Amino acid sequence: MGIIKSFDYPVAKSQAKYREVKQPNKVVLSPNKRYTLVIDYPLNKTYRGTVVSGKSGVTLKQLLDKIVAHYYKIYKSPSKYQIWGHAITDLAIESMNINHGRGIITLSVGS
Repeated sequence: MGIIKSFDYPVAKSQAKYREVKQPNKVVLSPNKRYTLVIDYPLNKTYRGTVVSGKSGVTLKQLLDKIVAHYYKIYKSPSKYQIWGHAITDLAIESMNINHGRGIITLSVGS
């Protein structure tokens, strides 16, 4: 398992200028793997999406951007996932847990 923390990565594209992370080019997903991304905040119905690493793997910055894309997909169908209490501009990814053995990525998201 790998816990990656200590960042405050805004989900909203309008706040992209605040997207800074340490070691953005560090490969965090091995090449040619498929992961399930689990998003449960701020949702009443958990979202599960797929992240595929490709032949070069995925860097931290690339993974964060993929997660942002999943959030935008969720926010296009707010009733499907029962979003409550927060606009996308309120959210920031604070940390993530990557379970390489099970192929699962979970998040800690603040607002």
